[in-house]
Amino acid sequence: MSDPAHALTQRYYDGEVTPDEEAAALDHLGTCAACQRELAEWMALDAAASEPRPSAPPAARPPAPVIPIARARRRGWVAAAAVVVAAAAAAVIWLALRPAPGPAAPPRLALAETRAVEVRVGDPTLDRHRPLRVDRGGGGGEPIALAALAALETRAPAMYRGALVLSRDLDRARAALANAPSDTPSDVDRAALLVLSGDPIGAIIAADRALARGPAPAARWNRALAMRELGLVRSAARELAAIAELGEPGWSAEARTLADGLLRPIEDRDRARAAFAVGEQQLLAGTGALDAALATRFPGEARVALYDALRSADTPAAARALTPLAAAIDAATGGDGAQRAVTRIANADFAVRARFAPRYRQLVLGALDAAATTRLLDELDRAGPAAADISFGAIVLAGASDARATRLAALAQADGDPWLGLYVERDRARRQRAGGDLAGSEATLRRALAGCPPSVAYRCGNLALDLTAQLIASQRLADAAAAAQTARAAFIASGTPSLAAVALGHLGDVERLRARFGPMAVYLDEYLAEAPTDCERRAFVELERATAAYWQGDAAGTRAHLPEPGACDVAPSPPQVMVAVDLARFTDDAGDRARAEATLARLGDDPMSRLIAAAGAGRLAIAIARDPARAELDAAITAAQAIGDSANASEFRAWAFTTLIDDAGRHGDGAAALALFARELALPAVTGCVLAASLDDDRITTIARAADAAPIVHHARIAAMLAPTSAEVVPTTIAAALARCPTIAVIARPPLHGRADLLPADRVWSFVSQRAAAAPTAGPSVIVRDPVPPRELGLPRVGTVAIERTGDQVIAGVDATPARVLAALTTASYIELHVHGLVDLGRAEASLLALSPDADGRFALTASAVAGATLTAHPIVILAACRAAEASPLINRRWGLPDAFLAAGARAVIAAGAPIPDDQAPGFFASLRARLAAGATPAQAVAAERAAGTEPWRAKVMVFE
Repeated sequence: MSDPAHALTQRYYDGEVTPDEEAAALDHLGTCAACQRELAEWMALDAAASEPRPSAPPAARPPAPVIPIARARRRGWVAAAAVVVAAAAAAVIWLALRPAPGPAAPPRLALAETRAVEVRVGDPTLDRHRPLRVDRGGGGGEPIALAALAALETRAPAMYRGALVLSRDLDRARAALANAPSDTPSDVDRAALLVLSGDPIGAIIAADRALARGPAPAARWNRALAMRELGLVRSAARELAAIAELGEPGWSAEARTLADGLLRPIEDRDRARAAFAVGEQQLLAGTGALDAALATRFPGEARVALYDALRSADTPAAARALTPLAAAIDAATGGDGAQRAVTRIANADFAVRARFAPRYRQLVLGALDAAATTRLLDELDRAGPAAADISFGAIVLAGASDARATRLAALAQADGDPWLGLYVERDRARRQRAGGDLAGSEATLRRALAGCPPSVAYRCGNLALDLTAQLIASQRLADAAAAAQTARAAFIASGTPSLAAVALGHLGDVERLRARFGPMAVYLDEYLAEAPTDCERRAFVELERATAAYWQGDAAGTRAHLPEPGACDVAPSPPQVMVAVDLARFTDDAGDRARAEATLARLGDDPMSRLIAAAGAGRLAIAIARDPARAELDAAITAAQAIGDSANASEFRAWAFTTLIDDAGRHGDGAAALALFARELALPAVTGCVLAASLDDDRITTIARAADAAPIVHHARIAAMLAPTSAEVVPTTIAAALARCPTIAVIARPPLHGRADLLPADRVWSFVSQRAAAAPTAGPSVIVRDPVPPRELGLPRVGTVAIERTGDQVIAGVDATPARVLAALTTASYIELHVHGLVDLGRAEASLLALSPDADGRFALTASAVAGATLTAHPIVILAACRAAEASPLINRRWGLPDAFLAAGARAVIAAGAPIPDDQAPGFFASLRARLAAGATPAQAVAAERAAGTEPWRAKVMVFE
């Protein structure tokens, strides 16, 4: 140790350095073992001279010495410090705190030469680059002394939060960040915490918040790590390469290394994939073989090629020559199905097969015309079992599955190969879906997936992709996301990255529908990066981005991303029509209107296209040719009803109603608007006091009608499309019109449905449903309480207080599983569920109830599951669970747990849109039940209970009838 450095360390310890010298001293201490030893000796001497303090129990002491100190300085300042010397590397952790007089110098925390976690934090003094050193087998973070953390907590909260993240004290970091301000450093820390906690989607959302405020390299870094955790390798590498260009000392070099490490395997895979494509083509043309090593990397597509090559083989020897290829496929996927197929074909009657093999090869290569293909199919029908596999392949390649569905199924059953059988199941589901049997299609796909062996993961992935698309179309987003992840995993296992990326496209669509645009973007970026020159893929991604921009009120962004009419020489999709028309209506721009009209003109002439064209044309023209436009919209509603159970038909029906209600509101015609509200929900004439509200992009229409007065209309533009304020929805004029109403029926179209702030808490009001009130029948009162959700959810026990009455049927503890609860509810006339409510878009598209797990591990009672039940006694349902009234973020659908119970047959549902304190719930719901038993209506009982206390959560309890 040099004399100047030694003197500087000693002067720092004595409090005699300038701020610049202090920084130099701390930097030196982080690297000088001799200074660290001497500092520890000085601290030990001071500790011995200081006032004694209790010592920790021996078992609680860390293995490295931690030496606290508090001594009076000659210059009147106090330093608290700790030295931690690890076995593998020495690290000085020093905290300098200088109180008044004068402005306090910021605390400094000198860390080890290397860092233990990969993430970055928001505090700039802690974000200095240090090389990453992770001990394999360990999961620890920075060894920061508790004394240092305690001092930071009050003196430097931002540094404290970052230090907790670096030390990997995730629980305390989570608690500290819960009350942290919404600023860039805190959001950087939140992103870091969520990366370390295994929530990469949450990390991206937090990082995006930070980046929205301006440049934040640490947020970009954490965002890149989150993308890597999601398996979005190209996107993560691109983000890291951008960080490398910033020139940050240390961080840029590490970012470049990380990006190269991510891209190198992808580049190697792409080279191998190109070689595979050449070998595959040679194999199918009969001019070469497919390398077994390549087949091992891409076993799914290799198996497709193998079966086509077997059908094209004209001798047993040609079939047996494919044995090494089959063995490689089986080695990669497990099982022996490919080798058994080779053996079976090699032992077949080639006197029969040789007549068809050359023509089948021509069919594979696209060299057989339509007439010759039909003759081939007819001859194969008569050829018998020896050519059954050729017949199967020819039907599929010729696109003749519909005409020969029965034969295709019989061939697969006779063969017994799951590769063929699962294709038939997928094709059956496709036909069911095309025929409008969505339930049957879903059941077929789920049944096939349940029995799908890993050896044919390629088939499993295709089944899961089809299920994903169907679930998205029906807006069951949580189920769709799960199916997409299943598909992606199957395609990764089968070595089919292009199809795995299709699953990412679906996940991007799910995130758009959830209005989570940051995660949407990263999924779509990766989906496009896998095939950047694919026109239809690019058009899909651009449309998703245009839709997201429109929802955020960004007309320029919408215009920039919206595909042109006729892009990729395909008809415009329903979402493209919606965005084009809505943009023109939003901007009233001649160019936007011309593009919308051109988009409508390219639609087809089938019933769905005519429905879309009528709805779009009516919406586009309503402001300039009102009567013809209203006729078009009315025709669209009628057409949607004729089409029936179709997600697109429902979407455009809602779009037409939205337009008509907005038009009535704009013209001040409250009676016409109320009639439209009732017509959409198939309600009888709504009597008494009514509040009706509809959001049409950036326009709100609210109608108030007292029993003895004409409707009052409020129509206005709002600031944000997806989140109008309560004052924007229900201004003072509307509230005044309902002031004397004893009870109010509320019809709120999505996304306003389920909002507790539409009317004051002390008023008697309820949301009304499309179902007419059903007379209850006799049945038991069912109380569900004290379930035992999975431990990993970290939920405390709830509902342990006995709230039931004599004669109630109680389902509690481990018995309170989704299956048992649903079975008991079907005959109940009164239901209370005292359980945890969760809002987890990864598990359900609305709030869910956390119960004890069934035998299959499922613990969540979701809206989808409830809607499939039948509540024969038409009960009153009390959802005494946190946030059970929280609805789906979907903007065109009324959906949540209350709606699901009503759809299942409940006559009223009472639920809260906020957390419910466990100690306050029993009294609230016991009193509520007593009011109901005394004859109060659900709306009256809830209003009385809302007014009976001042706790904020009471105001969030709502009634759905």
